Amino acid sequence: MKPLFSTLISLVGENPLPIYLGIQQYAKPDATIILVHSKDNGEQKGTRAQAQAIGKMLTHPNIQYVETAPYKPSDVMTTLGTLLKNFPDAGLNYTGGTKVMSAFSVYEMSKQVPSEADLFSRVFYLEEGNGVFQFADDTQDPFAPYIHLTLDDLCRLHDVLPHQKKYRNEIEKQGIKFAPELKSESLSLENLKNAYNARPNLYGIRSQGNDDYRKYDWLWYNCNNPETLWSKFLGILTTDTAALWRDALVQTSDENDKKKCVNRLEIAEGTWMEQLVARLIRCLPADNSRIDFQQTPEIPLIDAKNITVGQEFFFHKRKFESDILVARNRRLYYFSVTTSSDMSLCKSKMFEAEKRAEQIGGGLARSCVVSLIDADAVKKNRATLGDNPKNTIFGEADVAAWMRGSGDSLKKFLEQ
Repeated sequence: MKPLFSTLISLVGENPLPIYLGIQQYAKPDATIILVHSKDNGEQKGTRAQAQAIGKMLTHPNIQYVETAPYKPSDVMTTLGTLLKNFPDAGLNYTGGTKVMSAFSVYEMSKQVPSEADLFSRVFYLEEGNGVFQFADDTQDPFAPYIHLTLDDLCRLHDVLPHQKKYRNEIEKQGIKFAPELKSESLSLENLKNAYNARPNLYGIRSQGNDDYRKYDWLWYNCNNPETLWSKFLGILTTDTAALWRDALVQTSDENDKKKCVNRLEIAEGTWMEQLVARLIRCLPADNSRIDFQQTPEIPLIDAKNITVGQEFFFHKRKFESDILVARNRRLYYFSVTTSSDMSLCKSKMFEAEKRAEQIGGGLARSCVVSLIDADAVKKNRATLGDNPKNTIFGEADVAAWMRGSGDSLKKFLEQ
């Protein structure tokens, strides 16, 4: 790894993560940190807020904020020239900022640094795709193993404010126990009709013109398709748990009981899938052993405190909700989870997941959709992604394999 700098100049753009990581890796603990950010430019806002977010995360004793005009070469050269006169041995991270800022900062530095070899060992940028710092002398430095970022760190760095967890421990409260294996046929409505013998057949009552259906109107209007949703849900539970839940929807006039049933329908509508995938992630071992779905490994791949389910956030005053977020080392992994097998819906979720992942985790973030689409649909969809490693999709066969103990595809994703 390259030696540490006593002074590090960093050009700050919209993505603060490469700058923060560069400082953590190449600045001495007592180094002077200079964050060069852009001015507001008419319709385009400057990057002072990003620079300040970085500064708040640092513990270095001397942090300076320097403003420059992002599209004026003369301004950029003047700014860098002044800084280099005061700090002639400074290093330069030119990952951020505009192209004008990057090009003319390096150009100005080349005029003031005495030798080419010295210059090439002091200017660098982060190659986000490969996760390495690239120096002008062709040296490539991987991330230092001691640099770790938690989910809270990533949120603070990108000005994303956690709000609340929508489904706070709801699965545990309701006593859900998942079966140790997911079988494809379990998800078929046709094969689960017998599971409904112990509860009223809402469709049958209504279609027969029986006035008894009015007893269940409160339930009907709280769930678009309760039979299909419950078929998927019951198919993933242990036999005894399925029996308890199968009997949950009963005729009732008690408002508290109604609320409990509606709450359970929300879980059946899909939040169980989030909890299932979160459990599988928690059960991933750090070594090459198989997943034991019934217990957390002694040394898990992901620390449980870096896994969040059902978290709501504010980004630029707009609220959005995430399904599962995982932080590992310096990278955020965003999981969008759905029980749907509709390919068009899954595609739209993939685009949304990629966007949200970058908002919270910057350019290093990864995203995926975990769904119940079939293997052919997964294959076709992955083919459209090409070589893009930042975004992928998993289907029913993947989830089934994870539950049988083979977590290779999940682990590969989380080890990128």
